[in-house]
Amino acid sequence: MHKGIKIPEKALRFIRGADYPLPVVLDGNWVNSLGIVRGLGIEGINSVVINHAEGGASFYSKYPGASLICPTPWEEPEEFISFMEKLGENFKDRSVLLVTDDTYLRVLSEGKNRLEEYYRYSFPDFNTLIKIMDKNYQYKTAEKLGIRVPKSECVNNSGDLAKLDNINFPALVKGLEGKEFFRTFGKQVLNVSSRKEILDILDQLPVGKVIVQEQIVGDESNLYSYCCYMDPEGEVKCQFTGRKLHQYPREFGTCSIAKSVECSEIIEPSMNLLRKMGFFGVAQVEYKRKPETGQFYLIEVNARFWKWHSLATACNINFSSVAYFDLINEPYTCSPDQKYGLKWVVFPEEILGAISDLKKKKFKLISWTRKIFPPFVFGLFSIKDPLPWLMMLIHRLLLQKKNQIKSVSSQIFFNIS
Repeated sequence: MHKGIKIPEKALRFIRGADYPLPVVLDGNWVNSLGIVRGLGIEGINSVVINHAEGGASFYSKYPGASLICPTPWEEPEEFISFMEKLGENFKDRSVLLVTDDTYLRVLSEGKNRLEEYYRYSFPDFNTLIKIMDKNYQYKTAEKLGIRVPKSECVNNSGDLAKLDNINFPALVKGLEGKEFFRTFGKQVLNVSSRKEILDILDQLPVGKVIVQEQIVGDESNLYSYCCYMDPEGEVKCQFTGRKLHQYPREFGTCSIAKSVECSEIIEPSMNLLRKMGFFGVAQVEYKRKPETGQFYLIEVNARFWKWHSLATACNINFSSVAYFDLINEPYTCSPDQKYGLKWVVFPEEILGAISDLKKKKFKLISWTRKIFPPFVFGLFSIKDPLPWLMMLIHRLLLQKKNQIKSVSSQIFFNIS
């Protein structure tokens, strides 16, 4: 079964020598996984980090005891599960899976019957998880609980277009599962101004189903999140509320500046929604606040560690450690009091956003300065763990240089031709 799968000897020495259940973090690519390994590292717990490619930010952190490259779960799911089986055979005790990516989440959940001998799961069973990851199911369940949702319709083909009579254009199009949609279009959300554009999108998707949704006016600073770790019995062991200030790309992107804020209005509805869907684990429930009414509308539920959860750690809510210690049945004291007012910044992306604003003549210096004004913590840089930031900077500079060379080569070829 495991022919050709090799685990590096250095990693095996760490894994076999560990005297505690090891956390296994997937994927190790960016700041969300880095937040997990740092959150555990400050408690003296070293992780095993897994990524499908070299160069992940968490690979360079001082906290993981082992970093491994795995088969890609979206292209080679069977090989990925076999890799995880082979790795699991080397653990003294069942390890804890902590996941940052939807595809890893889905494939690991689907392969649970082969893996649960080696791993403790921090997320629901496959059938429950697949429903939770379906945005249409999220909205239908939320409506039954009286939670406001934007006007939305699930569209599969041209025959479904009649359902859009109650949707005003321009509208938004999202994938039922965001990662597959992102891999196809390079964006999480697309703006459309006509039904024909929706059909063009469906033609390009491997799985032809999308959510068409009415836009709620307001920029990204109206996006609020309720986040929690909920145990298998539905008890919330820790919780956090915050809001985006900026994202990149600006219109529909991922968070580049966030702030810890009090937002009691979304706490109880979010807990009710997660329990109704049978969720357990770490979740982010995102809403958009309608500026003219102050009402909150559900945007999506992420059934995993979200990008900027390390802000919660800096605000006394260490999701990584709460989840880990709960799953190994060890006591862990987490402060019930969230620190408010602290900001979180990923400068590489935020600088790109500022440059984009300058090019579009939308950059406002005073507003931008207020958003990045201290107190804040860095999503990438840490004085105690500086290598991830340094290596990501080098990678970015090398990529930029490579793209410049490619651009010059293309121009030369074009001129010769």
